[in-house]
Amino acid sequence: MKVENEMATRISVDTIAATKSLSAFRSSISAATNAWKANETALKNSGQYAEAAKARISGLNEVIELQKAKISELKSRQEGLNLSNKDQLETWLKLDKDISQASKQLASYEVQVNRANSTLKYQTSGLAELQTSFRRAQESSRAYANSLEANGNKVAADRERLSGLRSSLENLSKQHAIQRKELNELAQTEGKLSEAYRKQKVRYDETSASMGRMKTQAKELSASLNPPKTTAWMYIRNNILKVDEAEKRVLNTGSRMKEFFRSGFAGIMTANALPMITNQLHQIVVNGTAAAKVGAAMEARWKNIGVSSNGIKQLTA
Repeated sequence: MKVENEMATRISVDTIAATKSLSAFRSSISAATNAWKANETALKNSGQYAEAAKARISGLNEVIELQKAKISELKSRQEGLNLSNKDQLETWLKLDKDISQASKQLASYEVQVNRANSTLKYQTSGLAELQTSFRRAQESSRAYANSLEANGNKVAADRERLSGLRSSLENLSKQHAIQRKELNELAQTEGKLSEAYRKQKVRYDETSASMGRMKTQAKELSASLNPPKTTAWMYIRNNILKVDEAEKRVLNTGSRMKEFFRSGFAGIMTANALPMITNQLHQIVVNGTAAAKVGAAMEARWKNIGVSSNGIKQLTA
């Protein structure tokens, strides 16, 4: 089919070139442009986006061939003109102006066809489908979560948001892989200093940033939905016996005790023995059943190692 289209274009161009009529070129270019635009619109309306991109590319290539033939005809008309003759010089200058305008238009067509090729690649790579499903899934999940919360079901709403975040992350991961592949291809074909590579790198980095933000959101939401479970023993230990607070106090006291021995009781104990004492104090706390008993045990231990009443008061102040 592609070969047949190329042959038809070639015959069309050759036929028009044979007439050597600039008006015929203009009419043909206009007709070809209208044809591919109409075809593209019809395909888009039916949801065939990849085929629409192909129709644009095919139509633009035909227009480019016609434009090139038009430029060739203009240049051929400049040949043989006597530039020393005023009338022929004016004709040459007019033709030169027409060639310049036609060349600019040709460049515009070539830019359009390059963009169309990029669009086709985007449609066929799977990225377009992924991004479309990503947007739709996000909108659906957000609407459902908001509805749940509006009806007083905050927990269910947060669970839906977490599910939506995980689904979005899975989608973004696939997008990221495709973008990375395209980035590597551009590095090989265009070079890392090219504009195409720079633009693709920006898209790739933006996707990376979006993934990072979503991972953080999902982690925070998951933590709020699944708080650490408190056992009955932990509740009794920390809320009734206050052992947790006593442990912290012992750690703080151990630090003060080290300074205490260094400054006033260096003759009784050395600083090197403090880690052992701190560990013993910790064991007293863990094995105790009440903060009061812990305190009494600590005071007895300090008294046994020779700390005076004043010293004990300083340590427990």
